[in-house]
Amino acid sequence: MVVIRMKTSMNQATMLSHDTRIFLDAISKAGFEGVELRINKVLDFIKKESIEALIRIIKDKSLDLLSLNSVVLPLLESPSESFFKDFENICNVSHRLESPYIVTIPCTVPKNIRIDRKEVIENCIKVVKRLSEIAWRVGINIIVEPLGFKERALRRLEDGVEVVKRINRDNVYTMLDTFHIYVAGSSLECLKDVKDKIALVHISDTYITKNKDELTNDDRLLPGYGDLDLKSMINFVKSLGYNYYISIESFRKEYWNMDPYEFAKKAYESLKPFL
Repeated sequence: MVVIRMKTSMNQATMLSHDTRIFLDAISKAGFEGVELRINKVLDFIKKESIEALIRIIKDKSLDLLSLNSVVLPLLESPSESFFKDFENICNVSHRLESPYIVTIPCTVPKNIRIDRKEVIENCIKVVKRLSEIAWRVGINIIVEPLGFKERALRRLEDGVEVVKRINRDNVYTMLDTFHIYVAGSSLECLKDVKDKIALVHISDTYITKNKDELTNDDRLLPGYGDLDLKSMINFVKSLGYNYYISIESFRKEYWNMDPYEFAKKAYESLKPFL
């Protein structure tokens, strides 16, 4: 029997308040092997220092840069040309940093707007197709990540998988986020249709005592600190052949206020049982 051990990664959102240099140093010293960076943090760093400096730090810390997060997809209207131009710039940055993936997420739906699921999916396919063409020119892959919150345009994993299947391009992928799977009430079964298109796994925990509609990013806990059956989710993607990175992603303000080095150690230890 082959035992699959996945690699460890940290998404910068989990330690968002900290300087990028400190963040990278802390997770490297804690033992993490991979990292996902926030686009705004990357652009700020490049503006203040240089892209060469960021490349050097990532290399010196022996970290694999997995993705840049996140491009918000305007799924309720036709995107402007400036949206695609900005995305092209992000692709060029991603290429320079040797980051293979750019994560895209759905826009927020205004409270007074009702959306048609089929129309949203069609718009998503149209937008992501064009983004994939732009990304393809510099060898970058796109991840379509649904977000389970009720105010998001594309909520369910099943819908994200449908988008990926219908686009059917080599550089368009889906991913698994344990928190959003739970919030949206999605089933992992749909991943069987795209098992070679699972780019990443985001892991976080939460309490099931709270109403799903009331959950926010601040309810995202370190793995093992809540009630979700994370091992079953991870074992499921392993059964599909996934053997890449598991990346901790949380936006919990409590974590942002902790000592970065102590928190990174705590986070690393929390992830180990799920590898």
